[in-house]
Amino acid sequence: MKRACLHIAACLAAAALLPAGAPRALPAEEASTEKPDPRGMAILEEAIALAQKLPNPADKAEAIGMAAEPLARYDPRRALKLVRSVDDCHEKSEAMGAAAISLARENELLGLSVLARVPDRSVSYMKFTWIMLARARQSVPQAIELAEKVENPAVRTVIQLEVARELAKWHPDGPRAAVDATIEWVKSIVFEAPKAEGYGYAAAAAAKFDLDWALKLARTPHGVDRDIALRLVAETVAETDMRRALQILEEIVSPRERSSALVSFARVLRQADPKRCEQLLQQAATEAARVDDARPQGELRRAIAELLAPLDFEDALEVAEQAWPLAQKAAALESLAYTVAPQDPERALILAKDLWDETSFLQDPLQRRLGFAHAVAAAGAADLDQALALVADIPEPEAQWAALRQLAVRLSEHQFNRAVQVARSIEDPEARNETLRLMAVLRAPHGVEAAYGLAHSIPDLAVRAQALAGIARALLTPAA
Repeated sequence: MKRACLHIAACLAAAALLPAGAPRALPAEEASTEKPDPRGMAILEEAIALAQKLPNPADKAEAIGMAAEPLARYDPRRALKLVRSVDDCHEKSEAMGAAAISLARENELLGLSVLARVPDRSVSYMKFTWIMLARARQSVPQAIELAEKVENPAVRTVIQLEVARELAKWHPDGPRAAVDATIEWVKSIVFEAPKAEGYGYAAAAAAKFDLDWALKLARTPHGVDRDIALRLVAETVAETDMRRALQILEEIVSPRERSSALVSFARVLRQADPKRCEQLLQQAATEAARVDDARPQGELRRAIAELLAPLDFEDALEVAEQAWPLAQKAAALESLAYTVAPQDPERALILAKDLWDETSFLQDPLQRRLGFAHAVAAAGAADLDQALALVADIPEPEAQWAALRQLAVRLSEHQFNRAVQVARSIEDPEARNETLRLMAVLRAPHGVEAAYGLAHSIPDLAVRAQALAGIARALLTPAA
């Protein structure tokens, strides 16, 4: 067993130590009672049968893993049996994680035992967080006892903070119980910054029904940590009382937290009061300029540019051009291209070309290709011919394929047949088949037979099996 899983495996001992009367299953309300979609199950069975016939072991493992994940929701034991022979891979981990959640609904200890064998650490931690959250909604002390068995302090803190975020949103006994449970949970977090953020989640939830209590909670930490908690409260209050939110903002000292709060305020007002929204964004830009760390400053400038673009595009472009590091600038330009494309596709294509030219020094070439591809796709939805012409002028084949892929996906929402033509124009067979697979999966909720037909048109049987599994997953996974 990998060392990464030992942290989760250690929780089995904690589960065994729970009081005799403690519930061993997750709450009934967490379980799905709906029956699986018959068409989805039929396509899933076809995907499983095709996957099992694939001659290449790696292709077989990936396809089986993808098919086992949606199966695990309704038949976890069969899903586990299906992936037993699959080598370690992300798809196997996802299937095992889904099976662990399903099994934990009837027996928490059994679910944890499956989770302990998940090869991919990130998947096991994510699913473990879900189980931990369900336990906290039943008994915070028992959940804390489980969390303390996670040996890695950094991993434990990430799990604890995510549980705090979700726990504050809902509790079976009501909003006040959610805040009380979150406060009790947050006290177990060792590190001060995440603990302050946890108090912020509790305070933000309390602000919806008791602002005085919320502010008392938010003022518990000190310094920058206090600013984080106050920002979360101010953002919640802004949804119903902007004047009071601005008063709370005056207590916040950190330029980073002030700028972030102002961006949130502007987001609330962007429809109701565009002029005030623009003013708040200008204030946010001023605060962002005072942030010393380049990365969070770049993230803030990107967010400001995105919101400002529909109100004053030239100002938004100026903010985006100042974003740094280069990756944040690229993301901001990509977002501006998205914003301006419906009204001015030619301007969007100019931005796409600028993005390509100005990001040649990005260390990650994939990020450069994807940023360009997304920008071109936004413009192509309004002017496909010009977008295709720009793509043809790019000398790098991989960038062309990425752009055509995004164009096809974007067009498939409203021009499915034209999108298929664009996808089939991709010269590289692997990129072409992968694009068709993605389109089939995205099409499934809106037209299952069109998606099914597109999947069957993929000549590579391994990719076809993955497409069928993806269609089944789209039909069998309830919408969030």
